[in-house]
Amino acid sequence: MNSLLAIQGLLEIVISAVFGVLIFFISFKAFSILTKELDEMSEIKKNNVAISVLGSSFIFGIMILVKSSIDPSMETLKNLLEVESFTFMLIFSSIIRVLLIFIFSSIFSFTILWLALKLFTMLTTEIDEMSEIKNNNIAVSLILATLVVSMSLILSTPLKTLLDGMVSSPLQTDSGVSEHIINMSVFLQGLIELGITLFGSIFIFFLSFKMFSVFTKKINEIQELKSGNLAVSILLSSFIFSIMILVSSAIEPANEALGYALSSEDVTALSIFLAFVRILIFFIASSVISFVVIWFSMKLFMLFTTKIDELTEIKNKNIAVSLLIALLLISSALLIQHGLTVLLESFIKTPELGRGLIDLSK
Repeated sequence: MNSLLAIQGLLEIVISAVFGVLIFFISFKAFSILTKELDEMSEIKKNNVAISVLGSSFIFGIMILVKSSIDPSMETLKNLLEVESFTFMLIFSSIIRVLLIFIFSSIFSFTILWLALKLFTMLTTEIDEMSEIKNNNIAVSLILATLVVSMSLILSTPLKTLLDGMVSSPLQTDSGVSEHIINMSVFLQGLIELGITLFGSIFIFFLSFKMFSVFTKKINEIQELKSGNLAVSILLSSFIFSIMILVSSAIEPANEALGYALSSEDVTALSIFLAFVRILIFFIASSVISFVVIWFSMKLFMLFTTKIDELTEIKNKNIAVSLLIALLLISSALLIQHGLTVLLESFIKTPELGRGLIDLSK
């Protein structure tokens, strides 16, 4: 039996369970503070499902993001356990660092999701989402829930990079054991990645919301959402979620490109600028490919099913048809995601392989 690994696993279970319950409760309270327009407890007592859907998605999103802190926290404890002779102060500082990582990730998570909700509701001037949700409009609530969950999934990667910069790595020196306070290069990379991904993802989410009306000219999505058409909301949510799944394929290549630029020995302002340009290209390319693929999947399926007009049925609030198309779109996105990631990675300039297929320095 590997006793060190067993201790690490036991610590991870205990810490994750305790902090999981605590963060769930704090998330519920934070949701009430961030949505002052709504009296959550009063509305839930009235069986307002729309508020429950949004609140649940917010809490779930927070939990996804806070999960990013588990690996950095466990890495800190693992480094501590591997030290041959550690002092009380080293143990104390490591525990404090784990607490700080959890607190830091929680604050970042609340801020990120609140900002995402605020920005999107500001951009969609045709509809007052909070008023609709207060009136138990589940269709509108589902759109915001999709925003929260998709943003959480996409932002968990750059948030983990940022938190990795806070990992404590004890070092043996002549004067005894010491430790880095923070890995600034990794922390800075994570902060930049988080900012780019946050605003890029919100823009793509909003663009997807608008592009839906181009692909489905038979449906006025704003009017249907206001009327509480759940079938349209399911289709629209799955369309946007599928786009976000595919666009997330650009995150890893974009992070690698930025990482290589920041870690290069001859890093310059120009190399960092070119890395940003490459990241922009990744997001644009993944967005264009995503729209084309999802539109093609939907159109091809509708061509095969000649006995039913899916969009007409969905407009008439046929949830069964909407669920079928939603499953098609999300499945297609999941199948294509890896291939799109590989395609985008081929454009990265790596230290081992030299320049990628696109040389932006020329």
